[in-house]
Amino acid sequence: MKPPLGKTIKMKHIIYCKKGSGNIEDIQKAPGIKGMLNSFANIVMSCESRSSIAFIGIPYTCTPLVDFFVYVVRDMCEKKYYIPESDFKTAYELYLGKHRVEARPANIEKVDIVVILGGLAMPEKWEIEEVKGAIEILSHEGTTIVGACFMDIFKKAGWVKTIPFDYVENSYLSTDAYKNNFKDE
Repeated sequence: MKPPLGKTIKMKHIIYCKKGSGNIEDIQKAPGIKGMLNSFANIVMSCESRSSIAFIGIPYTCTPLVDFFVYVVRDMCEKKYYIPESDFKTAYELYLGKHRVEARPANIEKVDIVVILGGLAMPEKWEIEEVKGAIEILSHEGTTIVGACFMDIFKKAGWVKTIPFDYVENSYLSTDAYKNNFKDE
């Protein structure tokens, strides 16, 4: 009998909200990537204004997540932007092409939703003051600030207490990989 072949990815997903008092309250738990995407869609749907959304993250590592999130909000937000490393000179407007998310250079003004992405690359690549500055540039009075991170990185880095997040989406990921040690019979 052969052992299972392939890899299994397990994901636990939690969304918590920072209320005006500074308290954090769990508002949803959902398993897997589908849970992550559905809960992100729920966050966007709950925003009072959502005609424009800007994602700020690290190139390469955050970009695939931006693509997932853009697909999820494709009909919710008219304008979708990506700002790699808070560098507005490299900002892109994102839209769905025939088979993938496409990008074109953009000059971004104020947006309704700002999404800060965080994960493994964040501690070495980002200064919190850069992120705060980008939020200030992008925000108007009613802007919703969302954090989307992995492995509690925003809590570990202290960002939950210093960035004015309205929502934080946090996911835990674990992977099991297997090798097929049997030759074809």
